[in-house]
Amino acid sequence: MSFREFIGVESVLDVLDARTVWKYRNDLSHNGVYDMLFKHFYEYLESQGLILHSGKIIDASFMVNPRQRNTRQENAVIKSGCGESLWKEQPHKKCHKDIDARRVKKGDERFLDTRII
Repeated sequence: MSFREFIGVESVLDVLDARTVWKYRNDLSHNGVYDMLFKHFYEYLESQGLILHSGKIIDASFMVNPRQRNTRQENAVIKSGCGESLWKEQPHKKCHKDIDARRVKKGDERFLDTRII
């Protein structure tokens, strides 16, 4: 309840859906504002003594995504770092693609279309 009060959510109707959050995050990151906002936010928290720089534990977990089913040409564009230009004429298809997902191997186990979180 205290967290809901802190962020100003009074009812379930005030909570944004995932697509809305994704859209605004995407818009902010394309314009370079996303990183700048979090940099300033981090600096503010640090100036208030709310961020400690000791005792950090880092855990990389794998999050398996649905298979992308991209064409060879689409995969080549994604690997070249220009994946944002794909599917502009089909925005509904683009929102289901994760161009940051990669194939990784941990020990003897392979993870396809995986994002490390």
